[in-house]
Amino acid sequence: MSPPISGEPAPARAATEAAGAKALGADAELRVCLLGTPRLAWSDGRVHPLQRRDAALLAMLVLDGPAPRSRVALQLWPDADPEGARNNLRQRLFRLRRTAARDVVTADDVLRLADGIGHDLQPPADRRGETPQAADGVLLGELDYADCAELGDWVDSARERWRTARSQALAAIADDLEARRELVQALVYAEHLLEADPLAEPAHRRVMRLHYLRGDRAAARAAYERLRRLLDDELGAAPDRETRELAALIERSVPPPLTPTRALPPAVLRPPRLVGREPQWTAAQAAWQDGEIVCVVGEAGIGKSRFLGDFAA
Repeated sequence: MSPPISGEPAPARAATEAAGAKALGADAELRVCLLGTPRLAWSDGRVHPLQRRDAALLAMLVLDGPAPRSRVALQLWPDADPEGARNNLRQRLFRLRRTAARDVVTADDVLRLADGIGHDLQPPADRRGETPQAADGVLLGELDYADCAELGDWVDSARERWRTARSQALAAIADDLEARRELVQALVYAEHLLEADPLAEPAHRRVMRLHYLRGDRAAARAAYERLRRLLDDELGAAPDRETRELAALIERSVPPPLTPTRALPPAVLRPPRLVGREPQWTAAQAAWQDGEIVCVVGEAGIGKSRFLGDFAA
């Protein structure tokens, strides 16, 4: 519950808040934005920057879920006595409510983000229908919490957890797109992963492999050279063994043809079953490792395209 406004009866205060909410456009949707510069953002275009403790409070509730009021107060104000920390928190919650013209946080013994308040920290795995840039931005932007002891540790950990979760989710989406032979879209995600972590060799290998699977061996070679130069300039090191072996395979192998533009029947692209192909798979693997050409022959409809697609993936 919000603290009373001195000298104003409860019914009058409720009427005043209702009128203020209407004037501020309280029917506009409210979103807590914590990637990049922390802010409150309304669907009608209004934006209100968040102070660093307000931003940290909202990040904790979004990422870690509901939390006891007393614990949150001491975490935000570790140098204050318990009563002082609770008073500080009460004032912050009141100011947030006044700014937003609605509850942003439920002010009970257990704090939680109020119903109907959106945020930009949806799990990256839920962003499959969005662009890879949808989850960009540093958690809590450039806000510094080094002077806040336990809170600073939590912010550092939360930032790292968010970066890791985001990278893993984007990589999983890229893997799924590659498995479905949507190689161009998979490349979009792969290149974005490189932008986020330019020294990550698995991301470079993904780009190399996708270019090769698209039939563009020149681009695959260029991706390897980009990595080689980067590692040499930044670390004075060479690509690891797995990356070098992939580069060698690309160099001596004949790339698959570019994805045909003509639509093929689903039964040809992905036959329902693929069993009893272990000897053929072993022979293809041996030929691939030796840099030899493989010719797959057989009657129509027995799964040759499925076999080759799965082997290439």
